[in-house]
Amino acid sequence: FKVLVACSVIASLIVTFSLSHEDRNLYVFGLPVFSLAVAVMLFWLVSTNGTIIHKLLENSILRWIGNVSYALYLWHYLMYEYAKKEFATSGIQIFVGVTLAFVLAAVSYYCVEQPFLRLKSRFQSKPTAA
Repeated sequence: FKVLVACSVIASLIVTFSLSHEDRNLYVFGLPVFSLAVAVMLFWLVSTNGTIIHKLLENSILRWIGNVSYALYLWHYLMYEYAKKEFATSGIQIFVGVTLAFVLAAVSYYCVEQPFLRLKSRFQSKPTAA
């Protein structure tokens, strides 16, 4: 199973760094291969315990990324499209797009999402005595 996981990591890296968003092969075989590779890696993660990967995923920075992940999901595509139009090389596009997505995700998380989550306690019904 470790060989399959290693092959999945390699396949996902190849797809990530060798296929452009304009390349037809990305959509024909790249994304399906990438999706299958990620599924294999996730299955391995949930079916094993105590690995160095688990310790890495418990890192406070990665936990923070998990907290802002919804806002990151909302902003990432828009920022990548912006970077794609403004910069010529894909490396710079990715760097700028990811950086802007993280900045806007943090702003959204702390200025929009957290205030609304704090309001939740005001609107929850309190249990009544029987």
